[in-house]
Amino acid sequence: MLVRHIVSRKRTLRPNTETIGFDVYKLNKNAKVWSKIYNLENYVLIVGLSSSIQILASNCKGNKIYFNDNGLNPSNGVWHHDIGIFNLEDGSCKRALSALNFFCSPIWILP
Repeated sequence: MLVRHIVSRKRTLRPNTETIGFDVYKLNKNAKVWSKIYNLENYVLIVGLSSSIQILASNCKGNKIYFNDNGLNPSNGVWHHDIGIFNLEDGSCKRALSALNFFCSPIWILP
């Protein structure tokens, strides 16, 4: 289970939401309890608008969450994109492509 933490930021006159972190949990099927995970080891999570996937990190460093838009669209119909990389090890969140405007939300294309 992945919990995404977002905050509402006001940029110029339009509201915008921004991801500030994630919590990752694993289900212990025998005990039927969720346990928080602090290390994905050599795996990455790719989180999209309507789907997510966990893959082995082969061309990138593991223990990170690559994310794009959180699906919140302001009432004025203008997308303010929330794209970045969250480092699970140190809790840092790096923005990517924040200066670009897209017609629609970007998607991940995996090989």
